[in-house]
Amino acid sequence: MAVASANGIFEIEKNHKYIAANATVDLANCSLYDLVFRLNKPAFKSQGRMKTIAKKDLKNIICDKLNSADRYFTRVFNNAKFKDAKSIHKAELILNDIFLFYFIIYKMNDKVFKKVYKEPKEALEGILFDGMIVMSGGFGLCGLPENLILALRDSGVRNLTVISNNAGTEGQGLGLLLETKQIKKAISSYVGENKLFEKQYLSGEIELEFNPQGTLAERVRAGGAGIPAFFTATGVGTLVSENKKHQSFNGKEYIMETGLVADLSIVKAWKGDKSGNLIYRKTARNFNPVMATAGKVTIAEVEELCEVGELDPDQIHTPGIYVNRILEGRNYTKAIENLTLSEG
Repeated sequence: MAVASANGIFEIEKNHKYIAANATVDLANCSLYDLVFRLNKPAFKSQGRMKTIAKKDLKNIICDKLNSADRYFTRVFNNAKFKDAKSIHKAELILNDIFLFYFIIYKMNDKVFKKVYKEPKEALEGILFDGMIVMSGGFGLCGLPENLILALRDSGVRNLTVISNNAGTEGQGLGLLLETKQIKKAISSYVGENKLFEKQYLSGEIELEFNPQGTLAERVRAGGAGIPAFFTATGVGTLVSENKKHQSFNGKEYIMETGLVADLSIVKAWKGDKSGNLIYRKTARNFNPVMATAGKVTIAEVEELCEVGELDPDQIHTPGIYVNRILEGRNYTKAIENLTLSEG
């Protein structure tokens, strides 16, 4: 908890202390940065007059500032518009306020910035909205974020555009979202295993944007790398190239494809730590690493959640900087898409 002690020390939990420096400030316009780092003498300017305020009241002053800032922080931070704190028409934190607010709230209440969540429903809280774009890792039924897909279904969010290599099967993977008709458009490379998808597509209930598999992978990678578009020879002269820009390079024709970015990426990893670093296992790696980079928000579910420092840095496939939230999944079905048995 944040407190202000009688000797002017602002404490945030144990071992986190900030000693205020000498300053006289205008209470009406001073920032959190000013209050915490510059206050030492109990002299404040209020409405043009000098007014003495006991240091025991510093806590209340700062808490008032925090309460005011809290109403605007999410909007300001998400929009990345750090406006002048004196403006009464804009969401109104200066840059130093942002950094300090982040640290104070992180230490006071880890729910604001924590990465680790216990339940998929909790991990999705505050992120979902109708009409959003969702990337889902996996190849066939391998490497699917099963728990997060179930939570998406149970949330009731609708009109989703889903970017995934395929559309799952009946009762498995993204097929669960097809059953509840939560998907309005799919950007995929193969959907032939799902009869329900075929039925909805032929009846006009769902849109489909087909991509060659390599092109889909590169579109996702490009989106994650901040590349808006690229040229490829794949698909030239086929239905894939219709209504796309054509360009000739060195006598060879190419078509332009755009990078893909999602409002939410959900991925599955074998192991992950509490900072979001991920390790995938064998073929379950598939589309997950590139999709982890291409979401405005990325949530990972892992089979084993480790403490920070337990994973070998040389084995990490996805650095934690790409992962916003992480949880340990459970009850994995390990379904097989096409089971083939040899006769004994």
